[in-house]
Amino acid sequence: MHPIKQSLACLALCLGFALAPPAAAQGVFDMGALTNTISATANSQAEQKRAGQAIAAPNAAAIAALNYRPSLDVRRENIAKFVAGLKAMNPDAGAQMEQVFAQVNVIEEMGKSIAPYGLKTSNIADAYTVYFMTAWMSANGRTDDNTNEQVAGTRQMAVNALAASPDIGKLSDADKQAFAEGLLIQAMMFDAMTDAVAADPAGLAKVKGDVKAGAKEMGIDVDAFKLTPTGLARK
Repeated sequence: MHPIKQSLACLALCLGFALAPPAAAQGVFDMGALTNTISATANSQAEQKRAGQAIAAPNAAAIAALNYRPSLDVRRENIAKFVAGLKAMNPDAGAQMEQVFAQVNVIEEMGKSIAPYGLKTSNIADAYTVYFMTAWMSANGRTDDNTNEQVAGTRQMAVNALAASPDIGKLSDADKQAFAEGLLIQAMMFDAMTDAVAADPAGLAKVKGDVKAGAKEMGIDVDAFKLTPTGLARK
């Protein structure tokens, strides 16, 4: 979706972040079975929609449960775990990302960038939307911007899937924050890498493959979706 490009991708690239492959970072995040459950629900609802069946609207309580109250202490802990994990897998990439996080509040800056789309970093459906759209765009080698209508349509898909998952109600604010911020950081990385290799066919092909593989681990098969004027939809 690329709302994060303006404030973060340039910074990341200036710090040498182009050396950090998406595949290396993907393994650092452990989203558990939750992302696969959400994706399975989204796929099921997409099939219902394609068959002309109505999808039950989520209730107010389920929608409210998608929000969380962020904590700076939790954020620092999550970022420290991420950097340590990335350093263990790729010391250079880990050091570069540590430098990024030391110089800028990444999540706060992302919040500013996604706000014009009506999205917040403190809502897990919004974070999932940013991840999903950025993964699709990067996996398809796209660096253009999405429209507000495309973002809104994809967000509705995310809200429907997340609100229908019984696991969401079991999550604490700290759990939701780790989930959301993990998705947002990955989206930043995908976006930065795609911009870095946009003019290099071989590099772009590798990034596209890495992003597809990473998304698949989260239960998202980007090849099964197409971008329409009203957002991502099953082919």
